[in-house]
Amino acid sequence: MIVWPQTYLLPFRLIFFALFFLIVLRFLRVERTFTNCLLFSVVGVLTYGVWNSAVHENHWFVALVPAFFLAIEADDSCARWLSVLVAVMLNRNLFVFYGIVGQEVISRAVVFDLSLILALIYGAIWLLTLSYAWSIAPAVPALLQRRVAPHSRASA
Repeated sequence: MIVWPQTYLLPFRLIFFALFFLIVLRFLRVERTFTNCLLFSVVGVLTYGVWNSAVHENHWFVALVPAFFLAIEADDSCARWLSVLVAVMLNRNLFVFYGIVGQEVISRAVVFDLSLILALIYGAIWLLTLSYAWSIAPAVPALLQRRVAPHSRASA
């Protein structure tokens, strides 16, 4: 049996590594809080799941754990919606491909391959998650922060 090298996947892997590198760089620029760490963890795992090849359905569970912690930690409705979307992604993927009892419920080749439709939906969810993470303002470096006493007017 001849094993062909998967060189056709190389551009996709390069895109994944470039996106992941940009996400890490963005994380290094925001304030170091537990909430931001959880958020960028979810974004990183979703980037892995959406843009990398050979990702199995059980890999989505890794994004679910920090997403639920993010929903608990952050007092933000966007964070709660993010955890709901990640949970839907995990369960929808498992249901479509394995059904309730381990057999496919719906044929994946209805009109289009359902995996293609799910990939497009997951890409849109990834973009929403990425835009939410990018909405965090970058932290001001400590060297640029100057504590200046408020100006007081001297009475003449």
